[in-house]
Amino acid sequence: MRENSPKRSNRFRDEMTHLYTHSLNPSPMRLPDIRHSDLLKIRAFHSDLSTIDTKDELIERALRHFAKIVPADFLCWNEFDPVSFAPKYFQTSDDYADIIKITVPRLSHTIDFHPVISRLGWESMDNKLFPYRLSDFETLAKFRHNPIFREVYRHLDSNYQLAYGCGTTSYSIAAFATSRTKTCNS
Repeated sequence: MRENSPKRSNRFRDEMTHLYTHSLNPSPMRLPDIRHSDLLKIRAFHSDLSTIDTKDELIERALRHFAKIVPADFLCWNEFDPVSFAPKYFQTSDDYADIIKITVPRLSHTIDFHPVISRLGWESMDNKLFPYRLSDFETLAKFRHNPIFREVYRHLDSNYQLAYGCGTTSYSIAAFATSRTKTCNS
């Protein structure tokens, strides 16, 4: 059977959809079809990973590649202390670097109000890059009254977010966030 035959393509999409819809996410998402151009971007990212020597390189390249793949106004790598859950390290694009310096101390006091953390707990960040959509946990109207929105997200002009847990170690809890002012359909 040829590699790009419709039968194989549909089976692959069905398997991927099953994988994502039967995960820990309480509100299953239907994944759009993956375009060939998206697969090429993912392949380039995967290939780029093989040449990384440091954590800083990993974060910088992840931000750069995610910006090509995921539609977002704001991308941020986040690390938290696994014991106190205090913010440890954040990296974003230069456009948001000054805002992050102001909002990180505020995040320390409001992180427990994050819709994913408050509903699923910190264990949800050990989910190996499965995205959690904030709107699955809290409506935009309710989110705007949330202390974390008032203290952090409004300064980022962020109304919608996908949070990706990257894993937990004894050293840190890592997460990647992509945020938008408007939905992709707006």
